[in-house]
Amino acid sequence: MTRIYKIADQYVERVAALNPLAATGMGVPGHDAEMPDYSPDGAAAMAAMVRATIAELRAAVVEGERDRVARDGMLDRLELSVEQYEAGEYRRGLNILSCPLQSVRSTFDLMPRETAEHWSNIAARMRLVPETLAGYRRSLREGIETGMPSTQRQTAECAKQCAVWTGRAEGHADRTPFFSRLLEAFDGAEVDDAALRAELEAGAAAATGAYAEMGTYLGEQYRPEAEPRDPVGIDRYRFGVRAYLGAELDLEETYEWGWAELRRLDAEMAETAQRIAPGDALAAVKELLGSDPERSIEGVDEFRRWMQE
Repeated sequence: MTRIYKIADQYVERVAALNPLAATGMGVPGHDAEMPDYSPDGAAAMAAMVRATIAELRAAVVEGERDRVARDGMLDRLELSVEQYEAGEYRRGLNILSCPLQSVRSTFDLMPRETAEHWSNIAARMRLVPETLAGYRRSLREGIETGMPSTQRQTAECAKQCAVWTGRAEGHADRTPFFSRLLEAFDGAEVDDAALRAELEAGAAAATGAYAEMGTYLGEQYRPEAEPRDPVGIDRYRFGVRAYLGAELDLEETYEWGWAELRRLDAEMAETAQRIAPGDALAAVKELLGSDPERSIEGVDEFRRWMQE
């Protein structure tokens, strides 16, 4: 194994140690009873590790094309993460799709549940949820204090997620807290251990209470201080483009292209609608296509035949 590949292997182990949720997601064993530190100190520790890895990559001898590709790919991702840390992005890391709020909850979907040891890991991790979310709130508060909050709309929806997961969402069909479902799953498993069940029950109560506290904090304290507008600005958008595409784009050109494409598609829709029902508005044509029996296809076999033709 070349030095570059050894550094890559070491990096995976270091990430797993600092972010046990990532370890579970990657299938790295040994961290399923642990939780990450989402506080400012935890963010600083991760950034320090990444900087050290960058230094090791830059000092290592490259042995061939595979090494070069591996090194360059890692440097691209790692240097971006350092830039994001230095810009303080962790301070406003609150959104409805991919932030610590979801990562902490969803990791329990990935954990095995076959043995007593598996369930013991789940119990231990649930007991750590209050501490983990408290550290996360410290980062969010630092964002408020430094003028770097998330937005009010993201905050409101994240508070709703907390309500759903704690069984407190008004109008929601299932009012069972998520962590209580884990206890129900244990009762259906072939593990007969009263002491372990008690640990799971305590962990579920702690985790549910932590998410209830988080939801209250987001709705009552954080949201009033959050940014009322959704646009992130060109500097933050540039980070997003690099993170998702791995490329530097001319953002002004891309923005103009996006609007041009939207106008082109709108015009094409309007033209097509007139071919279907001349003189009707676009909304009326959409309604026609959804309700006219002669334009509907019923049944799997008939739909498959139509698609194949």
